[in-house]
Amino acid sequence: MWIAGLILVVVGVALYWTATAANDKANYMQATETSNVGDVISLIEEVRADMGGIGSSGYADAHELKGHVACDKPLIGEFSGTPGAIVNTRVEREIETLEEYEDSEGNLLTRWVRSSHTMSSNRQETVFFIDDGTGRMRVDPTSSHLDLIAVVNRFEQPQAVEHAAGSGQATISISGFSLSVPAQADAHDRRTLGYRFIEEALPIGQSLYVYGEIADTDDDGLVVRKPSDSSGRPYVLSTRGEEALVKAAQDSAAFRKWAGVAMAVGGAALTVVGFLR
Repeated sequence: MWIAGLILVVVGVALYWTATAANDKANYMQATETSNVGDVISLIEEVRADMGGIGSSGYADAHELKGHVACDKPLIGEFSGTPGAIVNTRVEREIETLEEYEDSEGNLLTRWVRSSHTMSSNRQETVFFIDDGTGRMRVDPTSSHLDLIAVVNRFEQPQAVEHAAGSGQATISISGFSLSVPAQADAHDRRTLGYRFIEEALPIGQSLYVYGEIADTDDDGLVVRKPSDSSGRPYVLSTRGEEALVKAAQDSAAFRKWAGVAMAVGGAALTVVGFLR
């Protein structure tokens, strides 16, 4: 029992610590005024000029930017044809399998259980910028979780998209996209319900919020990236607005704080009881 108590204490402390990080994230976003891309670029160009106009300025500072996604050579969604900077596509086969189980009285029964299996997955990224009307800045999406926009979530029955290809293969096709997959005939204990085509993207023109470090270096040029210092500042790259992001961070911090305290207190009580027994 005392071991379980110690585990709860450790998990509780970890939750409390992450609550602090979530709260700090909200505070950083609230405390930082939105910068104009054009103003930041002008400032960096002045620094470069003061340094003789050769090489990068070495500038690095945290900024909040609000604008839209821009791209010189956008990708094209395989299912939707939507132009985007990031496109993630996935094809899933949805099936039902006949499984046996026992009811509360010990009787052996059967039921159909639904599941899905990924047949194909493809993620593409290209260089993109945040454009706020005063200028644009390249964005490095590395080390930042970015919720993509659901562009396609389409279910098709087998007969609508599946075609025989011979040699034990079949082809599934949609909107110009085609994929060769092993043919799987239905059996008495398994049946194919259909295929789900999923496409998520960061579309061109999509609203974008960025909190990160604007840096001007010889290696990467001028870019918004994850903060490189040890200040603990977050890197936020989102298609949601600042108000929604702040509220989500505050709600997360409150939940983790109280859950962490409850688990730590409960774990400590279990530990004491376990040692006394």
